[in-house]
Amino acid sequence: MYLGPPIPMLGLGTGQIFRNGIHPHLIEATKQCVALGELFVPITLIGTVRRQLALDAGRVMRGVSGPYVTFYREVQKWLTSQAKQPN
Repeated sequence: MYLGPPIPMLGLGTGQIFRNGIHPHLIEATKQCVALGELFVPITLIGTVRRQLALDAGRVMRGVSGPYVTFYREVQKWLTSQAKQPN
């Protein structure tokens, strides 16, 4: 399950579930932003990661500490830098 910020340009939404790994088109993005890959979480860790991120009803991350909070923020920074780049 992906538990990072939504990334419409990649067709990726918070809570999106994958079977047999992530889609091949997402591999390049995880190479550009390693933290993105860390937010694809196995089923066994979903509860732990959700508690750490403290996602509210609007799926806004409210967590303040922990590795997944750091990964989430790194992805947000990466998205901001991508938006500033000319096409």
